[in-house]
Amino acid sequence: MDYLLRAGQVYHLPAAFRTRGWLHFMEMDYESSNADLNEAWQIAQRGPMKLDLADVHLHRARLFRDREELKKARVIIEECHYFRRTPELEDAEIAARNW
Repeated sequence: MDYLLRAGQVYHLPAAFRTRGWLHFMEMDYESSNADLNEAWQIAQRGPMKLDLADVHLHRARLFRDREELKKARVIIEECHYFRRTPELEDAEIAARNW
């Protein structure tokens, strides 16, 4: 992360923070996971990175079993025609029936 931050390549940062957030979640460090997803959100929100916003919602929905985040992900995915995420979104919606 330090190298990415120093490189100033902002467009890579949301994905890096999402990935590190997933890793923290797998380590059961939920506070750090949430902080990383918040950081990814803030970076994506500052620039024209709506697809990254959808990915943050999708990650947050899946990791924290949050149906509201899943709904937000669907809105952005449909609005931006981000159909590459449709299979993952539909899979999460099926899983959400048991949350």
